[in-house]
Amino acid sequence: MGLATEEEVNLTWNILKSTGAFREGHFSLSVTGFHYDKFFQLPLALQKVKNARTLCVNLGRVLLRSGILNRLDKDKSFTLVGPTDAGIPVAFWTGEFLRADRILWAIRQDDDWTFRQFMEVGAGDQVIVVDDISFTGQTLDSLVKFILRQGAHIEAVAVIVDRREVKEDFGTIPTYSLLQVDFSKYSPQTCPLCRQGRQCTEVWVQRPNR
Repeated sequence: MGLATEEEVNLTWNILKSTGAFREGHFSLSVTGFHYDKFFQLPLALQKVKNARTLCVNLGRVLLRSGILNRLDKDKSFTLVGPTDAGIPVAFWTGEFLRADRILWAIRQDDDWTFRQFMEVGAGDQVIVVDDISFTGQTLDSLVKFILRQGAHIEAVAVIVDRREVKEDFGTIPTYSLLQVDFSKYSPQTCPLCRQGRQCTEVWVQRPNR
């Protein structure tokens, strides 16, 4: 849902462009097999403490406007969960602003998720799942299903950039973002950038094993 103010949207774009976290060119993303004319690498913005705080506080403000926090049970734990390493700063700074009880970061284990030893969510936990960007939605969808299997209640999903082609909620769980963006993708066989002879840069979400 687009609850960000015009000022917040413009500030987000300014941070992403000035840090190189948003790039234009010719890119090949190995996990999808498609070519793109634009690419996001949000850790380039989040590595700067001031930028991370600004982006995540504004994401927190979007969540406040949604009214989600007004429905929380003050007698139950309020937890923010982020997937992978990029979700850690988003969970921390957003959680601090929203005065969450704790933050957790999920890690991949085979084809599923887990938490660090002795960390868990369960019945009674009120969770908001956060991340820097949702590209296809598959990562967050699998994490949402994992958390629900633990018995926790997910109040919302929130990302700085929603890049998904179809911007739908995760089931009945509402989704919020600072930016909702759309841009073109091409198969290697039909890519106009390839036909123009433009150099293609291979990009990845996590460093591939070589």
